[in-house]
Order: sequence, then C-alpha cells, then structure tokens
Amino acid sequence: MTENGNGTENGKENGSWTELITLPPGQALSGCVALTHPRDGAVHYLVTATERGSTRLVLYDAQGDRLREVPVPGSGPATLSGLTAPPGEGDHPWFVHTDFLHAPAVHRFTLADRSVSRPGSGRQTTGGGPTVRQVTYRSDDGTEIPMYLVHPPGSGRGPRPTLLTAYGGFGLTAAATYSPAVLAWVKAGGTYAIAGVRGGGEKGAVWHAAGRGRNKPNAFADFAAAARWLIREG
Repeated sequence: MTENGNGTENGKENGSWTELITLPPGQALSGCVALTHPRDGAVHYLVTATERGSTRLVLYDAQGDRLREVPVPGSGPATLSGLTAPPGEGDHPWFVHTDFLHAPAVHRFTLADRSVSRPGSGRQTTGGGPTVRQVTYRSDDGTEIPMYLVHPPGSGRGPRPTLLTAYGGFGLTAAATYSPAVLAWVKAGGTYAIAGVRGGGEKGAVWHAAGRGRNKPNAFADFAAAARWLIREG
C-alpha cells in the first residue's frame, strides 16, 4: 500500500509515492480504510488481506506498523468484503463476513476497543455441524497447493462421496463463501473440496502467473493431484 507524499496530481511524478504498509509474503491486499481514534485523533489503517483463499483483518498505525490481527466471526477460513468507513464514522468501519457455514452478514469494527460486532440480532448459524479445514498437498512438481475440505458432522475416514472443484484463472481466489447447495451436499453425507490451484489468486500475482498462458498446464496438474490426494486419504 502506498501514499502520495508531495501532493502532486495523482502522484505521477517519480518518487512521489512512498510505501506505507508492506504485507507478509503470500498475502494480497483486498481493502483498506483510514480510521481516526475518537480519543486522541490518531490515524490507524484497517486492512483486509487474503492469504490462501481466506481473508484476515489487520490493524496498522499511522506509520504502517502492524498492531494486531483482529479476530473475526466464526472459527474457520472466511471471506471479508466491502470494507468501508462511512462519512462521520471514522472509527466504526463496516464489512461483510461470510464463510462456508454462515451466510453473508454485515459487521462493524470499533477502533476504541478493537472489537468486531454484528448490530441487530445474533449471527445466523446453519443449525448443523459440518466442519471446515484447510489442507495442503503436493502437485507433480512438488509445489504445495492449498485445499478446503467441508465435511459432514462427525465424519471420519472414508471412502465418502466427494465433489472436487477449483477455479484457477484470472487471478481470482476460490474463497470461503456460503453456499446452500454445498451445505445440502455435505449434510447429505458428502464431502466438498475446493482446490486453490495455480492460476487463481490464492497467493497473489505470482500464483496467478504460475497457472496462466504457457503455464496453464500447472493448473490442470494441480487439480489432478488434488483428486489423487483425496483418494489416497480416503
């Protein structure tokens, strides 16, 4: 993330932009809002960053130093979107949270106590007990590929009917999002698997480039390796 340091129009002059926030390797910036603390007016930045298909919420100070990762609803991988701070609410930004088990819902971050809440009624739950975990497996060339697994309640080792899907294109991430169809499959006893194959955005621009153009066969190899891993692991 950068900021314009000299006020020139659009910051087009060389050297007019300085790096403010540097994300760790493997993370991609998906949103950022500037916040003002209600007590002392100190500036903070709230950032959403995607890593291996799951979004983190992280708070930084005015100098771009990482203060803390903010816990979000749920206990597994999630997708956060629409991060915004409406006018007059510079210390209360809003965002949408969803994951494999919960439908999208609006939540609010409070800078004063660094907490996340959902205004109104309690969070919607699915009423069931599916479990979500993320694993890694190796593709043909040894590259580690992330994969989400959504299991039915109380499931142990298979064999079990399993649907495997992936995207692997245009730098888009196979994110942890809610789907009634997926939950219906899982509650009926199946496992749902989402492989984060190369060509997508799970690990940023480099991951995208590793599965596009002449590198596109990597995406197909990653997908086939996911199927073999699922069979081997039952």
